[in-house]
Amino acid sequence: MSNSVLAIATILSFIVGIVALIFYIADKIKDKKKSKHESVEQEQKALIAKQRHDELIAEIKRVQPRDASSELQASVRTARERIANPKTADDFFLKAYAAHIDENYDTAIKHYKQVVELAPDSYFSYYNIGNAYEGKQEYNKAIEYFEKAIKLKPDYAGAYNNMGNAYCNKQEYDKAIECFEKAIEIEPNYAEAYYNMGTIYGRDKQEYDKAIEYFKKAMELKSDLAEVYYNLGSNHSYKQEYDKAIEYFEKAVELEPNYTRTYRNMGIIYGRDKQEYNKAIKCFEKAIELEPNYAEAYFIMGIFYGLNGNEEKMIEYIKKAAQLGDRTAVLWLNRKEKNDRNRKLNV
Repeated sequence: MSNSVLAIATILSFIVGIVALIFYIADKIKDKKKSKHESVEQEQKALIAKQRHDELIAEIKRVQPRDASSELQASVRTARERIANPKTADDFFLKAYAAHIDENYDTAIKHYKQVVELAPDSYFSYYNIGNAYEGKQEYNKAIEYFEKAIKLKPDYAGAYNNMGNAYCNKQEYDKAIECFEKAIEIEPNYAEAYYNMGTIYGRDKQEYDKAIEYFKKAMELKSDLAEVYYNLGSNHSYKQEYDKAIEYFEKAVELEPNYTRTYRNMGIIYGRDKQEYNKAIKCFEKAIELEPNYAEAYFIMGIFYGLNGNEEKMIEYIKKAAQLGDRTAVLWLNRKEKNDRNRKLNV
């Protein structure tokens, strides 16, 4: 009997051992599957992260730092923090771009130059070095690097356009026009180049018909830019085409309601050129609403109140302009005080 019990106990012990072994093997298989699954997940996450990083690098190579959206800027700054020890050209380019959007031009230039050491054919790095030097107002240096970018990529419309801006800042307008024309030749729908041509012809060469021609082309290509309508209004104003000027100024504030100087220019046309003082005053009131310390607006509005027969308001607003530091208002009040004194003496 004891032998039977012993045999049964032995068999049971064996079975328990087998079951334990089965559970052990099952756990091991489960752990292995879990580990493999986790490894696959990590690989997928790493792949997605690399894909997003590559997409970010591609985007910042397309978009100038000055044109980077707030979302893109945030992405670049976040990505910069992940690069403790930059090694590749793309690493240095991202760090350069991040410094560039922060207007830390010297750091940006340093990192862009590290890019071209690793990737000598990186034309967009030479281009951004030029942009950074332009930000530093070192226009000769900017032109030097735009030319390097063009040497690597002769059809680089953006480099010609920005080189034109550099020449414009040097007041070398004919050279600037050559650059803008080349940009347009390469890229016929380049709205910014047409806009820049309009600026030179209007602001710098006083050739208002040509300026209007180029601004209208920019408007056709990009109809949502308030600045284009503002400049069309200004150039029609210079030609004394005041109704046309107001039409474009109104379009500008429709697109950009906080455009203070547009209200100012409309107000001057209504008051000085059309003698519609109430409309002029409304324009300056809007300008002051947007910019409460706009000293010149107080002064001009005061003058128009005077021309409209309201001397009390005239004095009130000219005094306000003087308090805000408008030199013309101070001189006007001093002259008025002197004239008032002389009148009293002559009575």
